[in-house]
Amino acid sequence: MKPKHTSLLSFILLCMPAPCMAQVSLTTDQTAFESSHPDIVVEDFEEAGIPDNGTRGCTGVFNAATDDLCFSPGDIIRGLEIKSVEGDDLAISGAGLNGLPDKAVSTNSPANPLLIKVSPPSRAVSFILHSTAFSGTEAQNVKVFDGNGNSIFDMDLDAGRAGNFYGLESSVPIESLQIDSVLDRSVQLSEFSILFETDCYLIPTSNQNIAVFCI
Repeated sequence: MKPKHTSLLSFILLCMPAPCMAQVSLTTDQTAFESSHPDIVVEDFEEAGIPDNGTRGCTGVFNAATDDLCFSPGDIIRGLEIKSVEGDDLAISGAGLNGLPDKAVSTNSPANPLLIKVSPPSRAVSFILHSTAFSGTEAQNVKVFDGNGNSIFDMDLDAGRAGNFYGLESSVPIESLQIDSVLDRSVQLSEFSILFETDCYLIPTSNQNIAVFCI
């Protein structure tokens, strides 16, 4: 069973240089978040070709078109792309490995952040982070960016071996996230969910920015 938590944090950050004020809320209450977004699409990586307690490295990017020893085409939901910032291989770990409750994707080398892209951008995403430490928790830095590449969220979040849930809601659609271990370990992710908007439009604005409007 995935962990459930109850605390809620929220704050406001200024979008620069885009002329907007991004309101971003962070919650660790998985039940409440999923109840608020019943249409959210969950990627849990359960189709990965890895047995329990196993691990496997694969090259390139994880997305709906991936065709390798880790995933087959269509295994990963459309609109989600996962890769490493440094361009190194990714890895998939089976449930039970070093205490993992579920399958998880990760970078295949330490000190290499995960880069997650959402297409089209979404105003609500969630994820479960895991520590690669054998006990306790570790801090993982999560940065969130809008469609112009502006940082709209930057915070160190706790990650335990069993997994910590985080849900994000933003007034400005989220296009990408970068997750990096503060202790230079590998980053592990066992779930990523996206609320796909009905209609999203990219509209050029001044100063070479692009605004994303979703209905």
